[in-house]
Order: sequence, then C-alpha cells, then structure tokens
Amino acid sequence: MSRLHIQEVGDTIVEVLIAIAVLSLILTAAFITANNSMKATRDAEEHGQAQALVTGQLEKVKQLATANPTGVFVSFPFCIDSTLAVIDLSNPANAAKCTLETDGITQAPNGFEPAYHLSVSQNANIFIATATWDSATGHGKANVSMAYRVYKN
Repeated sequence: MSRLHIQEVGDTIVEVLIAIAVLSLILTAAFITANNSMKATRDAEEHGQAQALVTGQLEKVKQLATANPTGVFVSFPFCIDSTLAVIDLSNPANAAKCTLETDGITQAPNGFEPAYHLSVSQNANIFIATATWDSATGHGKANVSMAYRVYKN
C-alpha cells in the first residue's frame, strides 16, 4: 500500500490567536492615543472660551470705570451682566446670574458644554476676573484668571 502525503497549508490556531492579540494591542494603543488627544483638544477649547469670557468681564470693568467709577469700585466680589449691571456675588442667590455657557447666555448647563462661573474681585485698583468650570479632562475644577489695573480719576 502506498501512503499519500498531503502537505497541510495554513495557519495554526496558535498563530491566529497571537496575530489577534498583537492587533488588539495596537488598536488599544491607537484608541488611547486618540482619546487623550480629544481630551486635550477639548481642554484647550474650554480654556480659550473661559479666557474670552474673562476678557469680556475685564472689558466691562473698563467701560464701567470710565463711565461711572464709583459703580465698579466696590468691596464685594461681583460679575457684570450684558446690561453692565454689577451683580453682587456675596449674596449666594445671585450666583446663577454669573454662571454662563460658552455663548455667554445665563443658563443651566446642558450637560455638553461647561458652565463657567464668573467672578471679579478687587484689591485697591487691581481687578482680577476669574472663570471656574468643571474640566473636561475629569480632573476637577479648572480656572482662568486675568488681572486689570484701573486708575481712579
């Protein structure tokens, strides 16, 4: 009797499992990198939006200091609304009036955009505007502060 030798061609199950494991590691690393990049981009966007809101508060301080210096030199923390009204933040009931979304509208946060809490404090003739919000990176609160010096006439 003659024997028939069939040469098997193909991959073994071990080779296939190793290939799947290597591919899984590569895809996991790519996902982690992309996710970290998206978080960093979102964090930069939030800081840029907060900086714009803080700059707006300081511009309003400048307007008020020019038009009505006594209206802006106050002893309590405050924010300034779109009508240039000074809102006293020492009263907790007013805090919601100084919580803005990215479009600058006073609203409750919608869950997608951060709610920026704005405040301006004063030390002599130096005004420090601050925006505070929950960071997209999940590391708690983030903030941006800017200072502006106003000279009394």
